[in-house]
Amino acid sequence: MAAVACGGDDDAEVDDTVATTIGEQIADTDTAEIVASDSVELIDPWARLPAMGQSVAAAYISVSNLSDQMLLLTGVESDLARVELHETIAADDGVMSMRERTEGFEIEAGATLVMEPGGVHVMLFDVDRDEMLMVGEVPVVLDFGDAGSVPVMAEVRDIAGMDHGDMNHGDMNHADMNHGDMDHGDMDHGDMRHGAAAPGEPDVNAMHALDDELHAGVLDPQRQRATVAEFRTAVIAAEILTAEQLVIMLDALDRLDAELAAGDLSAAAAVAFEVHDLAHDYIGHDH
Repeated sequence: MAAVACGGDDDAEVDDTVATTIGEQIADTDTAEIVASDSVELIDPWARLPAMGQSVAAAYISVSNLSDQMLLLTGVESDLARVELHETIAADDGVMSMRERTEGFEIEAGATLVMEPGGVHVMLFDVDRDEMLMVGEVPVVLDFGDAGSVPVMAEVRDIAGMDHGDMNHGDMNHADMNHGDMDHGDMDHGDMRHGAAAPGEPDVNAMHALDDELHAGVLDPQRQRATVAEFRTAVIAAEILTAEQLVIMLDALDRLDAELAAGDLSAAAAVAFEVHDLAHDYIGHDH
């Protein structure tokens, strides 16, 4: 009887061990059976149209985890461009920069990974602006590792708010425009220089440097906004642009300032390129 009793206890211990092992296997199986396509909600997927001449853009696809377990967004792919998961980080001195998030992002159960300008985003490299405009959407595949992948189409948006190439400047009434009481009729545009900036002219080289550092991933809003403000003041005071050119330049500078104020590195870099290009066309500078 005693032997049987001992045997019974041993069997119970074995059964408990087996039950625990089976329980762990079931838990592991449940985890592996999470299907990303059924477990996530993709919110407002869109991609920013790059500025003219640029081949770098960003896409924003917020991801909500509808499951009861953590999901890991491990990476991204696209047939339209080379893509990487990126995040914007701030140093102790307030300077912001972008870095690739090679480890991916953990999304807790019920949580949302928010992608937005100035934060987490999908970086697109070697994109063709004309192709983006033509197709209107960027195909992106979000990779969730063992849980699978989820394809999505990100709508292409031009956040510049104004396509200067489509502007009808013939309808502009320059007589009604008040640009700080500037008398454009007295401006001698034939004297405009297209080499290095002369004393009193806007420092186009400063905008060149700003363009370069933004595209190198350096964001220092306070200093960079001061550079933009100084250039803006100089552009108005120099009186070397036509009324039409001034409208276009000031609009671009105001958009650049707004993107810097918002802390959106990728957007600021795109507009900085536009400002640099306009400055080169309208004022000229020596590289």
